[in-house]
Amino acid sequence: MRIDLRKGVILVVVGLCAAIGPAPAHTSDAVIAGDQAGPIELGETRISDLKEWFGEPTASKVVSVQCIKATRMRWGRRLVVIVPRYKGRNQRVGQATVWKRTIESSRDGDLTMHTTKGLRVGDSEEKLNDLYPNRKGETHRGHTHYFLGYGENDGVLWVRVEDGSVVNLQVGPYEFC
Repeated sequence: MRIDLRKGVILVVVGLCAAIGPAPAHTSDAVIAGDQAGPIELGETRISDLKEWFGEPTASKVVSVQCIKATRMRWGRRLVVIVPRYKGRNQRVGQATVWKRTIESSRDGDLTMHTTKGLRVGDSEEKLNDLYPNRKGETHRGHTHYFLGYGENDGVLWVRVEDGSVVNLQVGPYEFC
């Protein structure tokens, strides 16, 4: 019996892939501590990129965030970004908050925003506790923040819970100062 070498190689590759398990989920809509909120990469994405992907913001305002001045841009009740205003530097996103489960992007289509463990806006606090056990929340002014992960450059991933449901996913530095 003669075995074609190409078919043998293909069978080995398929077998290895099956043994390793499923490929990791794409990250175009992942919210990752200290790194990204979907296509928005902290420290990299510029205001012009945001406008290209999500259209003109519905609101834009210069605000004080801790000890810095920043531009807060809002796209309805879907997305809010904070862009620090440092003199002599290109303005890039420093913090992003996702308020909707799905956000439409002209670059990536409909993005179902989620953490790497699969938590999404609208999920229950019970699901949050199943995915991220032993996390203690900080409650104030009628809502609770849960810190879920820490990334590079003091980056943090946290969520806000109101009335037992996740209302937003937020990524950025713990402090700007």
